[in-house]
Amino acid sequence: MGTFTSMLESRIERIGTALNRLDEEEGRVAMLSLMASAAMVGAARLHAVVDAALTTPFSHVDSDTVVKVLHLEAHRFRDAFKALAT
Repeated sequence: MGTFTSMLESRIERIGTALNRLDEEEGRVAMLSLMASAAMVGAARLHAVVDAALTTPFSHVDSDTVVKVLHLEAHRFRDAFKALAT
């Protein structure tokens, strides 16, 4: 679980970069990677955000909104994980 949380920021930035560059292949690969990892660790809200972005036509995805929501959900997940660890 620690690896997942430590990699969240870089995964989100990778998604944001791909979305801003309109690099659909890289964006989809990055989103699928985060979505699969989120599913494995039980990060359902992160999974849902990525799933929603993936089901939207790539040219219609609002990169700023997706990245902001991913950061918010990542923060919530980290807080919940810390609370469970104590």
